[in-house]
Amino acid sequence: MELIFHHKLSKITFKILQEGDRNLSGLSSIDILNVATTTQIDITTGDLTTVDNQSTSTIQAYGISGSTDKELTDGAALIVPQQFPAHQELIRVTIGDRVHTYIPDAIIVFEEEVHYNFKIKVYDENVTFEVSRQDWDKDPDHI
Repeated sequence: MELIFHHKLSKITFKILQEGDRNLSGLSSIDILNVATTTQIDITTGDLTTVDNQSTSTIQAYGISGSTDKELTDGAALIVPQQFPAHQELIRVTIGDRVHTYIPDAIIVFEEEVHYNFKIKVYDENVTFEVSRQDWDKDPDHI
């Protein structure tokens, strides 16, 4: 019997780059905010169903810690596929006593089997965010 596996969640990873003199040693957390955290799965079909009247929650990315390296790539999280509204705080990055946020200008649809990579560039006074996506199975680290 052949076993076929499909990722049913959305994968988020973070690449943090030091672009100025401010180093990353004070990086203490990356939080994914205001996301749905519950879904139902039909075990016979594998279909996910949105749970009605669901509250949102904060998920802390794992693998985040300060470093003197100029590039960190260990942060990741799994989230339930969902449509995330525009103009609402999605990501919060804490470096030392500074907190930086990412608020998308447009709706983001987090889909099953898709890997979203957030590139976060840390400058002396600010932080920029870029997002890219690819099929999770085409990711060299797709497990």
